[in-house]
Order: sequence, then C-alpha cells, then structure tokens
Amino acid sequence: INLVVKFYSLVLPGTFVASGIRWYRFSSASNQPMSALAALTYSRLFNIFLSVFLGVGFWLMASRSSTEFNIVQVGLMFVGITLAMYVLPRLSATAVGWVSKWESRFQGKWLLEFIYRNLSKVMVSFASYRDLTWWEYLRLIVFGLTSQMISLYSYTLLAKALHLEIPWMQMGWIRSFALLAVYLPINFS
Repeated sequence: INLVVKFYSLVLPGTFVASGIRWYRFSSASNQPMSALAALTYSRLFNIFLSVFLGVGFWLMASRSSTEFNIVQVGLMFVGITLAMYVLPRLSATAVGWVSKWESRFQGKWLLEFIYRNLSKVMVSFASYRDLTWWEYLRLIVFGLTSQMISLYSYTLLAKALHLEIPWMQMGWIRSFALLAVYLPINFS
C-alpha cells in the first residue's frame, strides 16, 4: 500500500490525495473505514510530532557548539513526545461525549448528522489508543525515532553523493522542515 501511495505522491499534489488513497486501501482491506482513518490520523500526528521535536532538537544542537550540547534537552524532547502521544487518546475519549451532544442537536439535518456521527466513530477509534501500555508507547517512539534517523542518514548520504557537505545536525532540522512542508496540501516538487 505504501509503495502505491509513494507512486501516486510523485504526481499528485501534496500528501492529501495520497492519504486518501492510503485510507481507501486500508479501509477496504479491513472493512472498518473509521478505524482505518483513526489509525492513519494517529500515525500522521505521531510523525508530525516526531518531525517537530527532532527538527527543534537538531536546530538547537546545530546552533550551539559541541561543548554546549545538553542531553537534558534531548531527554525532555523524548518525554514531550511520549506525553503528547499518551494524552491525545485520552482527550479523544473526553471529546466523544462532546461530539455526541452536538450530534443530537442536529437531528434531521442529514449532512451535519452524518459528519458528527462519523467524527464520533473516529474519536472512539482514536480513543482506543489509550489502552496501550507505557512499554508499547516506548516501543512506538523508539521505532519512530529509528525510522527518522535512518531517513536522516539516507538524506545525508544523498547530499554526499551530490558533493554537498552538510553537517548531519543541519541536515536534521532541514529534513524536518521539508517533511512538515510535504504535509501541506500542495506539492513543492
């Protein structure tokens, strides 16, 4: 599915259409469209958090000399990612009641009722991530960081192949900025 999405994202604007293709493929494979949407949303938010935190972290580290490198800042960013991913599903569980109240207000208005009913399903699916244990959150973050670092290493190798000498700390925040720009619904290629 990801290879098909990568192909379409070469020619389609931004990641909005590619995300729609990914959602269609996942939902048709599982016959649970709202759960698939919640899983993809959680994954996207997780990647955005990682990109922001790593981008800020690499920017802070690149703007200081190696003697001023502070491991506490890196640890605080790691804790921040963990807390954000832990708190969001719990907020979704609270938001389910709020969305249900709004859904009942729009009885008879089919479009708004449809939107709020499906939003409620997404929130319920998203809230199911609150059942993950701390160990599962830790594994999720470690695997996400490993994926991001492998991607950063590939960007660094690509730059070296083009005879661009960009320090990896600089490449870290540049890559994060580029990834965040890709999430916009327009294509920068």
